[in-house]
Amino acid sequence: MSLPAPSQGVVEPLRERLGPYAWARRLRIESGAPLKAAVTLGERILHATPVYPALVAALTASGLMPRARREFAAMRIERTTVFLPNLPPSFDGFRILQISDLHLDVDWTVAARVTGLLPSLDYDIAVFTGDIIDRPTNYCPRVVGTMEEILSNIAAPAYGILGNHDRLNLVPPLENLGLRFLLNEGTALRRDGDVLWLAGVDDPAVFRCDDAARARAQAPGGTCTVLLAHAPNIARRAAARGADLTLSGHTHGGQICLPGGWGRTGGREISGDQRAGFWFRHGTPGYTCRGAGGSHLPVRLNCPPQLSLHTLFRGTGAPFIEQPVPVSAVTPPAPPCP
Repeated sequence: MSLPAPSQGVVEPLRERLGPYAWARRLRIESGAPLKAAVTLGERILHATPVYPALVAALTASGLMPRARREFAAMRIERTTVFLPNLPPSFDGFRILQISDLHLDVDWTVAARVTGLLPSLDYDIAVFTGDIIDRPTNYCPRVVGTMEEILSNIAAPAYGILGNHDRLNLVPPLENLGLRFLLNEGTALRRDGDVLWLAGVDDPAVFRCDDAARARAQAPGGTCTVLLAHAPNIARRAAARGADLTLSGHTHGGQICLPGGWGRTGGREISGDQRAGFWFRHGTPGYTCRGAGGSHLPVRLNCPPQLSLHTLFRGTGAPFIEQPVPVSAVTPPAPPCP
C-alpha cells in the first residue's frame, strides 16, 4: 500500500473535519519546504544549519554515542495519577495510554519495543499524540504495515492527532486500520450515562493549524474535556477553551539532555517546565510525554523514551508521577525505509 499524495484528492474529505482555514494552510505548507512554516529567525537558522550531522560528530568524538544508543532503547513506562474535579463519576479510575513521537523511520525497532509492552498494560483508550513519522519523504508501505502491527496489539479504542512531522495523507490509511484521528474534532466517550469529551487539535507547533474551539464545539456544556495537542504551546488557548487536561508530546523531553534533564524545549512558546511531565497554565493541568522514539537520530542522553499511562480520578489534588519502570533492552537498528 502506498500513501496517497494530497494532490490526488484523497485528503479532500478532511477539509470539513479540520476546518477550511486549517486544511488550506496545512496543504500549502505540506506542498513546500519546511522553511515556509518557519516564522522566526531561530527557526530559519535551525532549518539552514546541519545540526544533526554536527550532533553525531560530537557524540562520536566524545565517546558518548554507545551510551546514547543504549539510552534510546531503554524504554520506560511512566505511570501518572491525575485528579480532575469535573470528571464524571463513572470515569473515576479511567486509564489513558499515551503513545507519542514514534518517528518510526528513524529506527523501526521502536515499534517492536512498543508492541512488546502493550500486553502487560491495562487501559481504557490509547492516544497517539503526533509524529508517527520523522521525514515525510520516507512515507512508504512499511509505515502503514508497522502501524498495523502496533494497532493490532492495542486492546482498546485508539485515537490520534497529527504532529509537525506528519502529513494529511497518513490519515486515510491509518483510519482504515482503526486509528481514529481527531482533526480539530472531538468525540464523546460514554460510560454508564456519563460523558467524557476527548478533543484533538492539529499541530500547534509548526503548522499552527490548531482550533481548540472547533474541537470542543459539539461538547455538551460543562463536559469534562481531555485535549490532545501535539505541542504544549497550546496550553493557554486550551485552558481558555475549557480543557480540563491537555496531553502533549513534541519536546522529546529534550532528547539530548545535560544531567538533571536540561535540554531543548522544542520550539517557541514552550517553557522549560513544559519539557516533560506535568505543568499548569491558568490552573489547568497539562502533561508532556518524552515520547517513544527520537527526532532525526536514534539517540538519547539523560532522557529515556517512554510510554505514559494516565489514571484519572474525580477529585482535587496535584497530579503526580509514579517511579518510572524500565522495561526493555537494546535492540539493533533495522534497515532504512525501502
